[in-house]
Order: sequence, then C-alpha cells, then structure tokens
Amino acid sequence: KIEGNKEETEIDLVQLAKALWKRKWIIILVAVVCAVIGYVGSKVFITPTYSAYFSAYINNHNTNEMLTSVTSSDISARSTLVDSSSGILTVRIIMENKALVRECADNLSLALKDATERIIEGSSVQYIDVPKEPANRYSPSYARNTVIAALLGVLIVALIIIILELRDDTLKDTSELENRFGIPVIGSI
Repeated sequence: KIEGNKEETEIDLVQLAKALWKRKWIIILVAVVCAVIGYVGSKVFITPTYSAYFSAYINNHNTNEMLTSVTSSDISARSTLVDSSSGILTVRIIMENKALVRECADNLSLALKDATERIIEGSSVQYIDVPKEPANRYSPSYARNTVIAALLGVLIVALIIIILELRDDTLKDTSELENRFGIPVIGSI
C-alpha cells in the first residue's frame, strides 16, 4: 500500500509457510548434507579429548582418626574452614592423551591431599571418587555436532527462501492487483 510518501509492506505468514512447505525437499536435502558435513568435520578436524576426575571431601578431623563415612555434621564443620557449602571438591582433567589423563588426575589427587594436610592443620582428605581410566572420549560429541549442523542448514536455507519470497514482487492473482493498486479488475486473460 502506498499512502502519501510512505510505503507499507504486508508480510503474509501463511504465504511464507506455503513457500517453505513447497520447498520442503530442498530444506530436507540441505539438512542432510549439513548433518553429514558436521559429522565428518567432527571426526576429521576435531581432536578427541578424554576426561578423568576425582572427588574429595576435605574434612577437619585429625589425620590420626579413621574416617569411614561422611556425615552432614562433617560437611557443616568443613564449611567453617573453607568458604564452601559442602566441602566436596571435584576436579576434572581433560587431555588429548587417553593414557596420560588418569595418571595426571592421580598425581593431582595425591598433591591435593599433601597440600591440604600441610596447609589446613588437623584436616584430612577422604576420596569420594578416585580417578578412573576414561572409557569413552569426553569430546567432541558427534551426535550434538551433527544435530547442530543440520539445524544450522535448515535455518540458513529457510532464511534464504523467506528472503527470496519477500523480494518477489510479481503478481500471483487478481486479488493482489486489486490490493496493491486499489482498483477493481475488469477482466483477465
């Protein structure tokens, strides 16, 4: 519609949805191609990493006492020593070398125990989870990368279709002619 010097453009969402639906096979094809590219790209270009972790409870018991379990009062007492609500420390090590990651986590857990007992008098460390050999890779997630690539492909092709549809100024039927120019159509061939 043209009013004075201003031009208004109406966007018909139903028309855009029909344009997308009409080109659904293009959208699906692009999604599949992008998914394959995302999967292959993850396999070829991203180096896998592996993770090992340990969890330790830093308590305020004497090191001479044998601690067999962690109670809620232990956690409360621990929170007064260090600014932490639980006193549980979890450390995760991520490396590209699967064999070395557990060894590093083991060494770090031993260093934590020695340092804690040396720095905080009367405290000790009880391990909740000890480092284990990683069974699977930590990253990349091939499934996540494949889905993200497919969704990006769908988004990009849908935007292209929508932009092309909005830029198309051809008249499709007589009602568009009447709406655009405000005069009735007398006849058509």
